[in-house]
Amino acid sequence: MSGEKLPFSFEEFVKNRDKYIGRDDEAFGWIDKGSTQLGRYVRNQIYEIEGYRCDSLERVDEIASRMGYTRKELECRPEIIPLSGHKCDILCRFFSKETIKKREAWR
Repeated sequence: MSGEKLPFSFEEFVKNRDKYIGRDDEAFGWIDKGSTQLGRYVRNQIYEIEGYRCDSLERVDEIASRMGYTRKELECRPEIIPLSGHKCDILCRFFSKETIKKREAWR
């Protein structure tokens, strides 16, 4: 990267860090928005973290912090559960990146 000029200065980065990196809660917002975009097809959105069922994203966040995970350490693996009448439930499973690596090594 020697000699290359960045498209922004360090001062700009410091002033508006979220613009270049993104906020911690941004991923959770996209997950929540997904069910609203498909509203007429999605009956229910279910959350699960490391095998524990939760009724909301706030509860997922609370359990994750008790487990010692930050939001950036979690990945969501959504699963569509088909129902009758062109409806579905969406199961949003959250795993730590460490758990995902372990599971992929088992394969």
